[in-house]
Amino acid sequence: MERCKKIARGAAAGLLSAAVLMSSMLTTSFGQMRASAAEVRNPQATLTVDLDPAVNTGDIVHGAAGFLYGVSSEDVPTTNTIVPLKSKILVTKGALGTEHPYGDALDVAKTFLESGGEQVQMYNSNYYGVVNPTSTIEQYCSDLEKYICPGVVAWKEAWKEEHGTPEAPKDNVGARIDIDEAIVYVPINEGCPVEGNFFKAWKSYYEVIKTADPNAKIAGSNDSEYGWGAQSGDFKDYIQFCADNNCVPDVVTWHELGMTDLNDISWHVSDARSKWEATDWSKYNEANGTEGIPEMPPICFNEYAVMDYCGVPGNLVNWIARIEDEKVTGCLPFWHQANNLNDLAAGANEGNGAWWLYKWYGDMSGTTQPVSTSTNYDGLYGLSTMDEAKKLSTTLLGGFTGDITVQLNNVTATSTFADAEAVHVTVQESMFTGFHGALNETPTILEGAYPVNDDGSVTVKIPDTLFGNAYNVTVTQASGDEIVGLALRSPSGDVYEAEDAGLSGGAFASSAGTNPSYYMSNNGSGDRAVGMPSGSSMTYTINVPGRQI
Repeated sequence: MERCKKIARGAAAGLLSAAVLMSSMLTTSFGQMRASAAEVRNPQATLTVDLDPAVNTGDIVHGAAGFLYGVSSEDVPTTNTIVPLKSKILVTKGALGTEHPYGDALDVAKTFLESGGEQVQMYNSNYYGVVNPTSTIEQYCSDLEKYICPGVVAWKEAWKEEHGTPEAPKDNVGARIDIDEAIVYVPINEGCPVEGNFFKAWKSYYEVIKTADPNAKIAGSNDSEYGWGAQSGDFKDYIQFCADNNCVPDVVTWHELGMTDLNDISWHVSDARSKWEATDWSKYNEANGTEGIPEMPPICFNEYAVMDYCGVPGNLVNWIARIEDEKVTGCLPFWHQANNLNDLAAGANEGNGAWWLYKWYGDMSGTTQPVSTSTNYDGLYGLSTMDEAKKLSTTLLGGFTGDITVQLNNVTATSTFADAEAVHVTVQESMFTGFHGALNETPTILEGAYPVNDDGSVTVKIPDTLFGNAYNVTVTQASGDEIVGLALRSPSGDVYEAEDAGLSGGAFASSAGTNPSYYMSNNGSGDRAVGMPSGSSMTYTINVPGRQI
């Protein structure tokens, strides 16, 4: 039996964000809540996974769990918050930088590397107190030589004194981390020097860094996008210049910050790799006494994802999966605030809904398996792994409002499920809780024994999904006493949108454009917020199980 409670909210001037408002109020007690899901037939979408070991796409890399300014100071956020994510790369303010009062690489590297991180990239142009500094090439080179590089070298020597090196370790961290490999200079970030000659600047900065710090690793070109619109021009021209002038980056970096980049990431990576292979390496080989085509450095999108969807689990699944598809690394962008792992941490030692998505991602192991979707590139997508050692299949998905069918093909092609007539399936949900909405655990919304179809596949239907929510589907061996076909469904709750409430006294629904952009409901279109002049009000009708009031 249910009772209804009427909630009237007196208004203040301004706009109330639909998605954020109720998540902070109701997530802890009721989970995220769906209203009016049954009023119309839900849209349908299918995610298809091929679990055949013969078509696996390689070992999972965990490359997407990187951060830009995600750690603001020592132990903020805490090691406990970082470790489960298996993060590899932190990008942050360069040594001795003044652009921001936090995030200096030499202050945060210890926390990150001791939390399992592998590399800290330094935005060295942050040495200056403005975005896109106006210093000349000559001045920047002088500052690199006299101040920045000596500071980094001294810090690395102190690290070696404390932790040792992989060849002569003093502790576990020293055995794992070669600090000269781990600290990476990024001399240019999304910019061109005031003289306007990117190539001249790159060569000058590269040479002065390598002279002042002979063991230095350098990343570039670090453009705001890939292709002809990039500050360094076409990738072919950049790499050819680097080959001809012996200033090849140790890490290849650029940014993927537009929604259409989800569709283009695969082409960007394959194009870059093709152009690397097509480069004339004769002058490089002459300078270095080598032959042939050198191995291409690792690729890192050291800023990825659209501003609106940072902290939104359902959309971030798509970015994670696209990066993992290419076996590259990436870092969430610094759109909103420092110190919270780019909108994953609700506090220094607690995660929000998006943190749980990256926790699930960190828990994945084994080989990645091919995934396809019935929707457009910016809708439903996911990432899937099969771990025969753990006898576990895991699939992350999200980015769709409606009913999702997860079609797991060739389940019986695995050794784990070779003779199975049924499998045990668990589906967890992680909801959008806002930046500061802590989520202590993710609810299980479906669990039970599912039959294996005659063709060796398993079909899992997830009803009433939300675009902003992510889902974790795990498949294990079924026990002999499970009743097949009787999955337990446990709703995580309902969502109450401001624009769907009873509006009076002049309150009005609005599309509510924001600057900077923040996530709102309805996939960013239509009415998604409420304008509330003085004296207006909203009335919510909330269904609550009688025993929980």
